[in-house]
Amino acid sequence: PTLEYNFINYIINNNFEELNCEVLETNSKVISLHKKFLFEESKENTKFITKDRKKINVVFLSLRASKWKEKNFLIKNRYARLIDKFDIIIDSLDEKYKS
Repeated sequence: PTLEYNFINYIINNNFEELNCEVLETNSKVISLHKKFLFEESKENTKFITKDRKKINVVFLSLRASKWKEKNFLIKNRYARLIDKFDIIIDSLDEKYKS
């Protein structure tokens, strides 16, 4: 939870309006983790991959900056013991990666 919380905080605090991700529907643990951190599942799952001749849906999840700023204290409170235990430092991206 510590890394997830700090990563989201870093992204949102660097002027991103929305954070999106795609997860295979078979990866229920990652979907659950993202939902615990306020991500919402999009109802439009039209993408899939094929593995062993079987179609696997891709789940789209998103988190709006406004929702994170309004409710991240809930996450912080829930995982405070872990979040406060570790110092996570995220360096700025190199100039070549900035747009």
